[in-house]
Amino acid sequence: MSLVQRSRDFEPVLKLAQSPLKDTQAIHTLFSYAAKFQSQVPEFIINNYSEPQDLILDPFGGGGTTAAAAKNLGRNFSHYDLNPLSCLIALAKTCHYKDEDHKKLDLTSVKHKFIVNNKILTFEESNLLEDPITTVIEKIWSQIICLKKEENSLAPLLAVLLIKFIKQCGRRDSSYRRKRPLENHLNWFKNETSRYFKDLSEDLSEDLIEGLSQDFQATEYAQKNHQEKKIICASNHALNLKDNSVDLIITSPPYPGVDIEYNEIQLQRPDLHRCFRSDIGVRIANLFFAGNPEKRSLCDGGLKGFRNYFNNAERSLIEMRRVLKPTSLAFIYCGFKTEIDQKRYETLLIDTGFKILKRADVKLSDDRVASSRSTHHKRQTKMMKQDFLFVCV
Repeated sequence: MSLVQRSRDFEPVLKLAQSPLKDTQAIHTLFSYAAKFQSQVPEFIINNYSEPQDLILDPFGGGGTTAAAAKNLGRNFSHYDLNPLSCLIALAKTCHYKDEDHKKLDLTSVKHKFIVNNKILTFEESNLLEDPITTVIEKIWSQIICLKKEENSLAPLLAVLLIKFIKQCGRRDSSYRRKRPLENHLNWFKNETSRYFKDLSEDLSEDLIEGLSQDFQATEYAQKNHQEKKIICASNHALNLKDNSVDLIITSPPYPGVDIEYNEIQLQRPDLHRCFRSDIGVRIANLFFAGNPEKRSLCDGGLKGFRNYFNNAERSLIEMRRVLKPTSLAFIYCGFKTEIDQKRYETLLIDTGFKILKRADVKLSDDRVASSRSTHHKRQTKMMKQDFLFVCV
């Protein structure tokens, strides 16, 4: 079946969207970013509705799931997001890791490196996390700074693992972590870095490698793909892409009217009756990407000053339509609080030049409702009990 014929057969995608499997691959479990895709959906779409070396765009890049899937399947990609944390995660998932850089890395030596003038923790964060966790964080941060200066390819991976470590230590049930000795924490970093390095280095799918000609080695392909990839920490209201240059769009924009902590980490201490929302993830990411957008800007999907969700959505959709090739597909996954908002978004799609080929109502099971709507935290978001997948051209 030709690509064009396959591109009009959406039932397999819709079925997968209804019941995606939980991510198990290391590349997709690196960091739990708010409201991220389950990887099987973009992987299936990319594999079935694009060709090797096509350009895949995710204008709301989030946790880098689309970018990672595109890289693994031998496509070029463009990841846009306002959040430096999002871009750091995408960078860590798509880096071309060098074996020699991993051999140079000795996290046991972190015990002897500590850049006093470059501490990352604030006074409040230090008080909540306490030693030995604070000492571990500062020592690993010093190591990341050194790796970045040395242009070591593992710097983004170690930075994401540091944010993940802080997030875990900030959980309300993490008191046992504060009782562990410093060496145990350093061993965690050593083991996690080695594990992810191994899995992320094996970045080409077996199907792609089998499909490459003998005179086109996988390592050369990976290096070429690395050079062409783009992770951009900026608004998608002005995409740095040529007209009609994108072969496929896969994205999940913010849901209108929903409050999500995209760029904050909660540090909770029930024993002290204290809870603090920290932007330390963004501050660590700023070593690689500039910016610290307001929470409202991230939730509204646009720049500061454009507070209306649908105004932002219109600007984003206009750009998406401009860069997408005339006969190429856009898969847009979104959720809404009301049917009025849903219909308004559909109207925006049409008004900005898209033709909706299919709209799938993705009904959520009770556990997925709780997970995506935060009802397990007793937060009533008043969302509809279904999401929507729009297939457009």
